[in-house]
Amino acid sequence: MKNCFSMFTIARANAFPGLDVKPGFSTWRRIADVQSNSRDSLLAPFRQVALDTYRKVNLAVVRANENTMKEVTSGHFQDKTLKAMRRRDKSQFWTWDIVSDVSESALFPGRRTPTPVDVVSIRAAEVYLAKEDPLQGNRLVIQALVKFDTTHKIGIVDKRGQPVNSELTSPRRVVQYLLLEKVGWYDTPWRVKDQLYKV
Repeated sequence: MKNCFSMFTIARANAFPGLDVKPGFSTWRRIADVQSNSRDSLLAPFRQVALDTYRKVNLAVVRANENTMKEVTSGHFQDKTLKAMRRRDKSQFWTWDIVSDVSESALFPGRRTPTPVDVVSIRAAEVYLAKEDPLQGNRLVIQALVKFDTTHKIGIVDKRGQPVNSELTSPRRVVQYLLLEKVGWYDTPWRVKDQLYKV
């Protein structure tokens, strides 16, 4: 119910990224589709925004790009990640990518293949309380808990260009739950605010 109410709040403010939402039955019947991976879902463009943000964060980490990290993260997640970046060996050059592999659907027809991005839950509230509307955007703060299920590949070379042997360089599946946030009245991107862990 909280997901549905938040989706209704976002639809009423026309605040879905990449969509121009018109009030009507076709919109209201889709507010329950938070976890849908359909291309017609109200959150379909957001899932791409989330994946793009995820890529930017990981590339900023391996390139030790603090400016980009500050643009696409905030709060506890930013503090923790910047500390980890600063501890890394400055004489090494890192690369990162999401590895594509054979789709399970080709091997096992009929089985649902995991997607790289799943919206687990979403919350929205009107936080901008001034009497006048904001000069841009909307009054909402939106937070989405997103599950990223990807296979990562990291490359590490030393200052002479020689590969560095490390357990990090083997492709590995990574499942992360990240909290993304958008403040509606600022011209800023979606930001990763925190990471949650399954107990």
